[in-house]
Amino acid sequence: MIRAEYKKDLNNHFLIIKDDEMMSKSYQAKMMTGNLIQGLLPCRLRYMNGQAEFCYEIGSKEALGKVYENQEIQYDMLHEFFEHFLQMMKELDTYLLDSSCIILDKDFIFLNLEKKQWYFCFFPKDDKDGTQTMHSFAEYILSKVDHKDKNAVMLAYDFYKFSMKEYISIKEFETYLYTKKKEMLKEQEDFLINEKSNENIDFKEGDWEMEPKEEIEGEGWEKERKKRWLFLTLQGADIILFFIYIGFYFQQKGLWSNGILGQWNMDALTFRKEEIIVMIGGVVLIGIFILVWMLKNQPKSLNNEKEGLIKEDVIL
Repeated sequence: MIRAEYKKDLNNHFLIIKDDEMMSKSYQAKMMTGNLIQGLLPCRLRYMNGQAEFCYEIGSKEALGKVYENQEIQYDMLHEFFEHFLQMMKELDTYLLDSSCIILDKDFIFLNLEKKQWYFCFFPKDDKDGTQTMHSFAEYILSKVDHKDKNAVMLAYDFYKFSMKEYISIKEFETYLYTKKKEMLKEQEDFLINEKSNENIDFKEGDWEMEPKEEIEGEGWEKERKKRWLFLTLQGADIILFFIYIGFYFQQKGLWSNGILGQWNMDALTFRKEEIIVMIGGVVLIGIFILVWMLKNQPKSLNNEKEGLIKEDVIL
């Protein structure tokens, strides 16, 4: 049974655990008090009335049990907790420390609320039943998660099953946690894509066929069709006006009836300089007008525009 108490001084807040089993001289105690190990509460050893005491610096950190006394644990925080837990366990291997000395209890795990960093309490002891300790902690986590958060419940329950194994493999749990994170990111990505698609796609009543809003409303497509037909009409009108203009001059010169029904009257096929200028000028003016209009109002390809709108609406 661990006997702990809290003490404050002018500069800090401490968790005090008394050593009743003479573990203060062990290798574990020397490595823990002689090094600042990432993920562990800083600790120093002191003696009071001949008894060793481990003093853990808490500062402004809050115990897990107090932080979630009146609230439930969400998936993001739970996943972050396990990431810090696994990182801390790797640090223990670096210093050849026994992971069963970690006190997995809601009153001995602390959170720096400002930095969102978790800290654990390492206490050298002879009790090596780490499996039972982790199992009890897993039961606590399972009872505190938000049961409306499906992902949090699944993660807590998988940790609970993991804690029931006879041999606990941290590497195995790390692999599971990494895979779970990838699955979550994939689900979030798919959700965002579906949300974007639903914003731009309507469903026909009573049918599952999806159609872009622009195509259902038809206003944009109708404008493009009108432009297309006007464009083609003006192109044809330019050609027709040209031949009418030429035909008018041929008729004035006596070439229309003779040229079509009989022989061409080559003597009549003479134009004054002014007539040539007027004829060419009229054709050029009509051509310039058509060219300017085409450059300003050239319709887009309906097929390409349709593909572009569909891609813009459906693809994130």
